[in-house]
Amino acid sequence: GSAAWDSSSLLNSPFLYDITGQPITSIPDAYGTPGSTLANSPAFQGNLHARYQFSMGDYNPFVQFGGQHRAHSHTATGFANNYDVPAYSTYDAAVGVDKQAWTVQLQCENLADSHAATYVSNSESVLAITPIRPRTCGMNFHYRFTGN
Repeated sequence: GSAAWDSSSLLNSPFLYDITGQPITSIPDAYGTPGSTLANSPAFQGNLHARYQFSMGDYNPFVQFGGQHRAHSHTATGFANNYDVPAYSTYDAAVGVDKQAWTVQLQCENLADSHAATYVSNSESVLAITPIRPRTCGMNFHYRFTGN
């Protein structure tokens, strides 16, 4: 597992400048209020995965579980185009078996089929939301070739 805590903040907010090079003082803190959180910097991100494998004769079955969490964040430090990105969690699971050179595994990612966004923008005058991957399930077969 891993975890990250972030307490970053905006230190200053310079003025915008007009075409003559003069500061536009009618727009204070155009890049955000000093002390506000930085863009795309959730206060917490973490994951934890566990796998249990055991032997049954010549076979080695296993089960695996995992979870990820990302806290709330914003897409910008300023006031314009600053969208809220809510916190979300996802969970994964797998079950499988291996024997000598081969492994077969059934797995599902985002078991709860969470609908969350990783990024929000309207940079081209269209609201664009980048979603997380939906629930995805599949089967893997793996064979390890060995040579002399």
